[in-house]
Amino acid sequence: MARYFSRMGGGSPISVTKDEIMADLIQGSEDAADRAKVPALSRDEYEHLLDIFCAREKFMSVEAGKEVILTYDACTLKIRRAGVNVDRIQALQIYEKLMGADTMELSHVDYSYKPIKPIAVSEQPVLEQALLGTHIPLFYGAQPNLGLYSQPDGPFPNPMELMPMGKIKEAQESYEASVEHLVKDIVYVASLMYESGADGINLDTSGAAGDADFLGALLATEELRDKYPEMCIEFGTAGEFVMGMHSELEYKGHRLAGMYPHDQLKMAELAGATIFGPVANTKTSKSSAWNMARTITFMKPVGEIAKVKKSTSQQPHSNVTKGPKSSWV
Repeated sequence: MARYFSRMGGGSPISVTKDEIMADLIQGSEDAADRAKVPALSRDEYEHLLDIFCAREKFMSVEAGKEVILTYDACTLKIRRAGVNVDRIQALQIYEKLMGADTMELSHVDYSYKPIKPIAVSEQPVLEQALLGTHIPLFYGAQPNLGLYSQPDGPFPNPMELMPMGKIKEAQESYEASVEHLVKDIVYVASLMYESGADGINLDTSGAAGDADFLGALLATEELRDKYPEMCIEFGTAGEFVMGMHSELEYKGHRLAGMYPHDQLKMAELAGATIFGPVANTKTSKSSAWNMARTITFMKPVGEIAKVKKSTSQQPHSNVTKGPKSSWV
């Protein structure tokens, strides 16, 4: 039987048969369907993916007219990680003029809103210069990173130390206090960058520290949408489900803990996000076919129900909500 080159989720090369690829596609999709309570892929979709994984060509593409616009997070950091020692503005020009990026993002090496806040006024002229030297949409972005607000890095007791001692209520209160400071920092930095000309603001890896982190990103999005109705806000997530580190936090009556991408999308829309970036975790012990089918199964319902819309001065954002602020618990 013919064998095909493929890889594991961690990148290790493997040799597999067509039957093995199909089995992994089905198992990966069914795993995601069971976890997120969404439909598995259809037989036609399995066959389409199988054709892709069995193709002998080194490069794959899509039919003309089916391309998608891509956003990039931490553009200016990833060029450095590849060993190309250039300035941040030059990195953005490489992304645009050599790599053909659709959008770009200016970011600082301390890729979180808390450490950026003290130097935000120094970031403004860098952003302004970057805008003068590029043409495609340029975002400013960072992570909410709620973990930085806990001791020893922040002012609040560390929930990871409190919970093993059985101090669950104290840990929850620490999370809630951290959220308030996180929202202030995000809104402060995002406001300065937007008023300096940024085409959008990215809240990257939202939910990395659990449901409180996710809530902080939602509340910051809501506040920015009210403050700047025309702002483009990209809401990127950290994982395929929201970890219940607090476990009782809600946004507009919806419990956040345990939400999978299609429900995370609904919260981002309610808050007023313009762009939503879902995530599926990669399992390195499984094949790329298994991981791909699993990822598509998570993402397909997101694309089917998404209603996020571009906001312009002629068309205010459709998800702006008025009235009292959301209750948390």
